[in-house]
Amino acid sequence: MSDAYLFENARVKSLETKLIVAQQMQRLLEATSKEDAFKMLVEFGIGGGVNVEGLDFDALFNAEENNIASLMRELNISHDFDAILLINDYHNLKACIKAFIMKKDVVGLMGEGITSVETIKAGVSGDNKALRDGMVEALKAVEKNIGEENVNPRSIDVIVDKAMYKDIFELLEKGDKLLREYFITKVDYANILTFMRCKKLGLPVEFFKDSFIPGATLNLDFFVESYAFGTEDLRKQIKYTDYATIVDYMNEDDLVGYEVKVDNTLLQIFKAQRDDMFTSAPVLGYYFGRQSDLKLMKLIVSGIKNKVPTELIRKRMRELYA
Repeated sequence: MSDAYLFENARVKSLETKLIVAQQMQRLLEATSKEDAFKMLVEFGIGGGVNVEGLDFDALFNAEENNIASLMRELNISHDFDAILLINDYHNLKACIKAFIMKKDVVGLMGEGITSVETIKAGVSGDNKALRDGMVEALKAVEKNIGEENVNPRSIDVIVDKAMYKDIFELLEKGDKLLREYFITKVDYANILTFMRCKKLGLPVEFFKDSFIPGATLNLDFFVESYAFGTEDLRKQIKYTDYATIVDYMNEDDLVGYEVKVDNTLLQIFKAQRDDMFTSAPVLGYYFGRQSDLKLMKLIVSGIKNKVPTELIRKRMRELYA
């Protein structure tokens, strides 16, 4: 038993009242206009009171993302949660690379993680001395593809994601066990999803191999052996792993249902231990819980904007952490 996280856990316990509850999400889902939805988000405290003109949902959500990232930086006293902040850094690396290649302004940035956006921009422009080794490796791989005239947004995403998870797994080799479990599970589930998408689209096994993220429990050979036979064969193999509970959701015709189940399962890793003050679960659960809240609110707002039927939005809704 360790008291390493007592301060951080006590801090987030005092903040749990800010998590969105089912009644609030239901109200948002029932909003009849963009104006009503925006008012509700402000009422819920999204953006932390940032001054936003008009119905600028993006500005409101960006402010909330920055607040979430800022809180994690504050709680990351002993750098035990560096792996979480790397998600933001590598996302921002993707955005900066794409902007540099297309000679456009950077868009779609997340809140800063460990590395400042300015440092990442400088690294993409050639001054990479302050970047993490994984970021430098990703940049070199992208540059190689540029030389081969084979660059597209997907290839950049794949290259950077692989570098990110390699960095994360190396960081967590002797790091927080619960966080390591989360990332291993997340990658295994992501590779299963990639397998199903590739099979649904009739893509060759080489495309899957290129997209596969290494470092988790299920290795590449595990998937390749089933590729010629399809998702049904993979389902049979998954039954003999720790992921047997996901088998019933492995359906090429309902990838949304699979994604919803995965997100709920990942959040449950922390939710099951949310009151254990001697583990990292309260901090991690709160962080990923707020991220899940934000993802759900974006989904609902997008549905309202595009007049998507409520029942279709509900199909994509995840469980709340609160």
